[in-house]
Amino acid sequence: MSVEIQQKGKVRNVFILSMPRSGSTWLGKIFDSHPNVRYHHEPDTDMRPPQSLQQFFVGEPSLEDIQISMEYATKLLAFRSERASMSLPQFGKRYRSTSSDYLYRLAIILAKGLNRFGASLSPPPEMLKTASDAPVEVVKSVSLVSRAPYVRMAFPEADVIHLLRHPCGYVSSRLRGEKLGFSTDSFVDTMVKSPYCLKKNITAEYMKGLRIEEQMALGWLASNQFAMDSLNGDPRYLPFSYDELCQQPSLSVANLMAWNGLGFYPEIQRFVEQSTSPVRSSSRYFSVQRDPKVACAAWKSELDASQIARITRIVEESQVGQFVLEKS
Repeated sequence: MSVEIQQKGKVRNVFILSMPRSGSTWLGKIFDSHPNVRYHHEPDTDMRPPQSLQQFFVGEPSLEDIQISMEYATKLLAFRSERASMSLPQFGKRYRSTSSDYLYRLAIILAKGLNRFGASLSPPPEMLKTASDAPVEVVKSVSLVSRAPYVRMAFPEADVIHLLRHPCGYVSSRLRGEKLGFSTDSFVDTMVKSPYCLKKNITAEYMKGLRIEEQMALGWLASNQFAMDSLNGDPRYLPFSYDELCQQPSLSVANLMAWNGLGFYPEIQRFVEQSTSPVRSSSRYFSVQRDPKVACAAWKSELDASQIARITRIVEESQVGQFVLEKS
């Protein structure tokens, strides 16, 4: 990586925050391949934040804010569903015994298979070897980036990794999703309440008059700049480039695991190599198996020059925009 990452001590909780279509599913699975990590895949998608945890919160939190944040975050870690706890591939874990690990993963495969035929089976219970073998909890979310202060209120000692993809890559991926039937909603009425839009006097009427790629770019900027402003200067906050991850997967992951003290285990190296193999590459929209260099550069052929220029113009003067553009 072009930026040296200072190593810290070990932690027990890690939050991966990003916008959708930013590579966070792949990064989440990289963490999941760590033998001492229990991974939670977007539990907030099934268990939405309470309305009191408003997006783009600024100011001093009240005791009630902190309490609600802690209660919600604790529920996220305890929440289990097919989406949150049974995403594939599954990996062996050292905090389970050999037999319980085998049975756990077999139960996951059976449950997912039966669920395809209309059954509704919950994830099997965890079976830790001992209390001292408690895993590191890693939560991946694409909705908490605009609620970053609440994550810090709930877990002051947690590591927060803010995954940032080039805005053209983000926009291009969402436009590709539109062709597959996924929503391209820019959530204009929410974004205009962000500190960035309020500071720039950007109204809903103005934003709705923009082209779709400009609306998406502005939403990318408003949300990511808010998270960066909220956590900047925090030693346990790390803005992390998806584009650098794609260019140097093994080196980037090794540095990341050194930063948070988790260690770069052979199981992680093996998954990174498997998931980036051109032979295994998949064109599926949500796949974690793809050639990363091709994936992160796809926007250059999917967007035309005028679209790229409009997106760049929106983000280039912002701190978060400059962070990403420098690494592309």
